[in-house]
Amino acid sequence: MPPDSTIAFELTDDLAGIDTDTIQFTLEQGEDPPSGNRAFVDIGTEPNTPIEGILEIDDEDPLEVLCTFTPADDLPWGAYTCTVDGSLADLLDKQMGEDYVWTFSTYGWDEDPPEVADMSPGDDEGDVPPDSVITFHLTDGYAGVDVSTLAFTVRDASRQPANLSQTKTLSPSLSQSGDIEGELEVDSADLFDVVCTFTPSDDLPPGPITCTIAGSLADRDGNALEEDFTWTFSVAGSAEDDASWGEIKAAF
Repeated sequence: MPPDSTIAFELTDDLAGIDTDTIQFTLEQGEDPPSGNRAFVDIGTEPNTPIEGILEIDDEDPLEVLCTFTPADDLPWGAYTCTVDGSLADLLDKQMGEDYVWTFSTYGWDEDPPEVADMSPGDDEGDVPPDSVITFHLTDGYAGVDVSTLAFTVRDASRQPANLSQTKTLSPSLSQSGDIEGELEVDSADLFDVVCTFTPSDDLPPGPITCTIAGSLADRDGNALEEDFTWTFSVAGSAEDDASWGEIKAAF
């Protein structure tokens, strides 16, 4: 069931009716949340700890009492146990005797893909030093990031295929397509906040640089970005500046 669900149940007694003062209901998270579930930790609950919320009791008809429990927060990804205490009694003080228990889970309701955050250099940032490394975070609050789906490219945006015929020499770290070579280090110790660091093989070329994370990036539930995530920054210096300086030096 969805994490934002409410829990509803009905108490019936065909003869005397329900004594609503004896209703005791608890909702507890089970002992088997996914390993390291960040959402499970965030709300401060532990296994077998009652979930806070409001229990509304509609006792207009004492023979058929409707109860609705609304959790204070969305339920984290996991398994849950509902309990109506056995002290529940009718208006003749006859108790149910044994607890009534049922279970449900919120597994499989994660439909959100991972997010890209904290890019450095950031989008539209200018005057970035050529010797910079590129870092970014991949976050997912429920299932965690499936790092095997990560595909990352860095490209010199000024060297599009149409411009390559005018390019006589390329940096050893720059392919004919403009892709910049380097090493991508993925720190997946925390699958809910994966830290990625790209170190170029050489200094970044001056001008616009475009970073792309392919839309194949997904969480461990298979929810993918579907569309590429891109951002662009500008490295200090320009090819025109370099050419002018060369002409000045040649004049001496």
